[in-house]
Amino acid sequence: MRRTAAVLILGVAILAGACSSDDDGGSAANTSIPDPTTTASTTTEPRTVAPDIIPDDVSQIDEAYVEGVLDALYRVSGEAIRDAAAEGSMTEMALDLLNASHDVEAAVAQINSLADAESEDFARYVDDPGFVQADVVQLLEVSTTCVAVEIEVDSSAVLASPPDSTDIRTFVQLVPATVEQRQTGLNPTAWVFGDSELTFGGGDGALTCG
Repeated sequence: MRRTAAVLILGVAILAGACSSDDDGGSAANTSIPDPTTTASTTTEPRTVAPDIIPDDVSQIDEAYVEGVLDALYRVSGEAIRDAAAEGSMTEMALDLLNASHDVEAAVAQINSLADAESEDFARYVDDPGFVQADVVQLLEVSTTCVAVEIEVDSSAVLASPPDSTDIRTFVQLVPATVEQRQTGLNPTAWVFGDSELTFGGGDGALTCG
């Protein structure tokens, strides 16, 4: 399922006929009669939630919602790569973007990775890097304070030599963004990347919220 940034939609469609009564209690001559094939009804669209909201109902934290969050977060971290690669060195903007989209430990890991890429003249990245694409494979744990998910990643728009997705399993943890991270205006979601790990060779290890 490809990511879709969704908004909360409550659609209500009401079809009503108009009628009136005269003072005698009899029906007026002009009475609107609904078409026989149409019935008066109220329709509520399926509820979806935007990535900048953490719903109280955990059932709304579904695959589509999580993919919307991941899409936005990978764009934020991708902008960090693009900015640093364009300048040929780590930039303040790159640091701000990574700190806004990752918790402390995950941000340090990403900053170190970008520093390593700088030492290699960003050779690991394609020219004008794009963004990682992620599809949810399975939701492992879901709550309003943590989401652990296995994803399938396409990094071909970012890495010059992307790994074969058939040989790697990727697990990501999402945790709520802090007030400070939300206030930066750099992270359009209510979440940040938490701990994550890559298990090679189709291993059985999986990331949890524990």
